[in-house]
Amino acid sequence: MKSIILATLCLTVLSAPLSADNEEKDIPTWPHAITNTSDVRNRYHFNLLSPEGLKHIIALAKEVSFKDDRMRLLEAALTERHVTAAQCVRLMELADFDDERLEIVRCVSGRLVDPENIPDIQDEFSFTSNRDKALELLRPRRGF
Repeated sequence: MKSIILATLCLTVLSAPLSADNEEKDIPTWPHAITNTSDVRNRYHFNLLSPEGLKHIIALAKEVSFKDDRMRLLEAALTERHVTAAQCVRLMELADFDDERLEIVRCVSGRLVDPENIPDIQDEFSFTSNRDKALELLRPRRGF
């Protein structure tokens, strides 16, 4: 039964409109954060998660009781979507502990469009060791 509910939630999230046609209005302005998704879309050609899509994902994730199910939901929702550092911080607010926040960072790893704002994500962690782990997960890699 739990897998049917999770599958339904994932399909709902994936079928929701997630285009980046509108400006981000409800995401807080962070220092040096990208607050206008159209700027990102024009600079990089990514399929950026829209503010409406982010709200929808957060609402669904709050309804899920178990951490593992929430992580599966986030992974499914972020498939083929990129996020800003501010959106990552909003997703991290779903977690109560640093280990859960690190799992969210793992989901976002490789999907961050503004790596210059990684310090905003690191500030969400209580311990220096977890900040370092987050940096390692989010640091852009050079592929050869």
